[in-house]
Amino acid sequence: MPELLDLFRRYDIHATWATVGLLFFRNRADLFRGLPDQRPKYDDPRFSPYLDMQTIGADENSDP
Repeated sequence: MPELLDLFRRYDIHATWATVGLLFFRNRADLFRGLPDQRPKYDDPRFSPYLDMQTIGADENSDP
């Protein structure tokens, strides 16, 4: 990360990025254990990743 930030400074690059944290869980059980107790409120519920979580499979092999 420091090298990437140095490149941004060197070449005057204005950038933003994000990491989709939900991708780092190994399976559904780990995901549910890692969810925050307090979740953000969305003005438009379509943007909430929490609404569809009950429909995901047990792991990447069963629900790619």
